[in-house]
Amino acid sequence: MVRALAIAIFLCLPVQAIAVDVTAVLEPLRSVELRSTVNGRVTRIVEPEGTTVATGDVVAEIDAGVQRARVELAEVTAGAQGSLKRAEELLKQAEFRLERITSARERGAAQSWEVETAAQAVSVAKADVTVARDELRRREAELGLELATLAEFTVRAPFDATVLNVAVDPGAIVDTATVLVELGALGTLQASAFVPVDWASSFAGRDTVPARLESGQTVEARLRALDPRVDPASRTIRVLVEVPNEGGTLRPGEILVIEDPR
Repeated sequence: MVRALAIAIFLCLPVQAIAVDVTAVLEPLRSVELRSTVNGRVTRIVEPEGTTVATGDVVAEIDAGVQRARVELAEVTAGAQGSLKRAEELLKQAEFRLERITSARERGAAQSWEVETAAQAVSVAKADVTVARDELRRREAELGLELATLAEFTVRAPFDATVLNVAVDPGAIVDTATVLVELGALGTLQASAFVPVDWASSFAGRDTVPARLESGQTVEARLRALDPRVDPASRTIRVLVEVPNEGGTLRPGEILVIEDPR
């Protein structure tokens, strides 16, 4: 009877009164699941897991044979300036003819309608030059679009990271929903945990919180954020901490123990 009463009293104690330590899982501070923006067959993928990549490094490539052909065609059409040169030459001829007829008109050797007709021919030739130049700019823009599309067939690392998971093999057919590679920046790890609300006053104004690994190794846990909200059911608040990992000795998934700071 006495034991049952003691257990009942213990269970009725507030969470913060009986809590000693809180555990959390270490995760990469930055992580991303990379997908392709185009459908196709994987021709290259970074491997194995644990490989380090720098910002901009290629981590996967999708077969871009057809797109490369489109780029080559766009390069040919963008470099074709025959229409523009022809239009410019016709404009020179029209301007020269207008000049001659205008001179003849001044000498009384040509009619006014001939001058007007020659002037109209110059206007039309100028319009043709404008059209040819606009067409050339359009082709150059198409080349830029095809080049930009070609770049989408190559997936690059958005930041310095470590390969956490290679989800597909070369030769696999993928779409835009398929995860290709998961990357994580392991230079700094983070952990999120709900701690008793009574700890909040002890955390205030601190840069670090007392913490260790489950193995007992003491680590530096920097206080990144303290949620101002309190969970009314558990009377806890969420704390987010960062743990430096420059040497790479810590691994994502390890258990971090946040100790009672009071």
